Amino acid sequence: MMVSPQNPVTDLYIISEPSFTEPAQCLAFVEQNTQGLVNKAYVEYGGREVDEIYCIEEQRLRQVLKSLEEYTNKKRSI
Repeated sequence: MMVSPQNPVTDLYIISEPSFTEPAQCLAFVEQNTQGLVNKAYVEYGGREVDEIYCIEEQRLRQVLKSLEEYTNKKRSI
């Protein structure tokens, strides 16, 4: 579970498969499978609502996760 510093009560659920080579492929997949993706996250997080679904490039995701981890570690050390 990762917590966003902009909204500390929001969890991120990351789906790594399938993967895509183009952003348009991801967007098309999400459009065709929105309900299934929402249901999967809903079950995994014990019935909590899904607010947003994002497509993000792996490198950018790694940067975001690193920033979130640094933020979380900084908050813990205070």
